[in-house]
Amino acid sequence: MNGQGIGQSSAFNDGKVKIYCEAFQKYAAGVWDDMQRVLGGGFEVYPGCEDDLINFLKESLAAVYEADTKSLFAIKSHADTPTAKHLARCKPRFQFPCQAVTEKLTTEIKISVNQLRAINEKKAALPPNASPKIEAVKPIPDGLRDLAAIARSLKVSVGWLFGEK
Repeated sequence: MNGQGIGQSSAFNDGKVKIYCEAFQKYAAGVWDDMQRVLGGGFEVYPGCEDDLINFLKESLAAVYEADTKSLFAIKSHADTPTAKHLARCKPRFQFPCQAVTEKLTTEIKISVNQLRAINEKKAALPPNASPKIEAVKPIPDGLRDLAAIARSLKVSVGWLFGEK
């Protein structure tokens, strides 16, 4: 529209910025969902993996951020037009939410990696071939040592559930 000499309203530009922010947030959420699936699927934590994951996230989001910025704020007319000036004022309203989403997900990555490290440390602290802690089984009374007697006693004790007397 600007190329045809028709200016864009500030409400139109504000709406456009809002739509781009929402789209960026949805894209970032999708990237994070994919990363969580990988982290939860047996991801092996290694030294420096936190930085690698953060870099991956930022690189994934940077390409979309740059494309959105170019699309949103490309000014085809002179920089001193009212539309150009309004778009310049709108830029922080796009930048801030995008940066906030990126920082939030960076924190989520740090938390997830620390949780995985804690789980691995707990596993490493267990002796080899250790099984999970099992609650002690109550001793079987002397009169019920054989399996048939145990089965009979259970049937009698819970028989009322099945309509038996």
